[in-house]
Amino acid sequence: MVRTRATREQTRQKVLAAAFEVFSERGIAGASLDQVAARAGLTKGAVYSSFSSKNELVFALMEEQIANRIETSFLDLEESVTAHDAAQRIGEVVVQEIASSRGWHRLLAEFAAAAHRDESIREKLQQQRLEVRATITRLVSHMADVYKVELPLPAEDLAVLLLALGNGLALESDIEPDGVRPDLFAATFNAMSLAELARLLENMPSLEGAAV
Repeated sequence: MVRTRATREQTRQKVLAAAFEVFSERGIAGASLDQVAARAGLTKGAVYSSFSSKNELVFALMEEQIANRIETSFLDLEESVTAHDAAQRIGEVVVQEIASSRGWHRLLAEFAAAAHRDESIREKLQQQRLEVRATITRLVSHMADVYKVELPLPAEDLAVLLLALGNGLALESDIEPDGVRPDLFAATFNAMSLAELARLLENMPSLEGAAV
């Protein structure tokens, strides 16, 4: 039987998959590249051939997870008939992601905390989150065009709200799984649906000159 050597991309994907498992089990600070290599069935040198440091591996893992989540969350949205249906679809997908990727949100929280103590991590993490928000902003704007909806808030603000709501519920669910009901994101998002928010804002009395 002829053995074929794994391509560089195949090796990279094996390392990323193993890193997610090891980091989820041990935390980023408590894990080592030796442990990642052992879980992947590779040598430490093979890991270093794809990633020069643990931080670089963490950032690559975050980019991979974020890309997959965004792609999945907005999959087939244009097949929905109404903005309400689109909101329901996003809610369902996010809940599925929360249930299957609790370890991911734990890692994000740990790395965000580490960023406060390391300027180099903080700057790169900030840049990465800017890119994520920019991607979601473009998708929100695209949805508004598809469904002919006037956004009640700037698309950039709605992108931040989506990220904050999804990540916040994921962390709460990680702490107490029974404390977050499965349909909570969908229910909240539907209550905040673009069409409904627009209607509420249009009917809201002006606050100009009101006492504060």
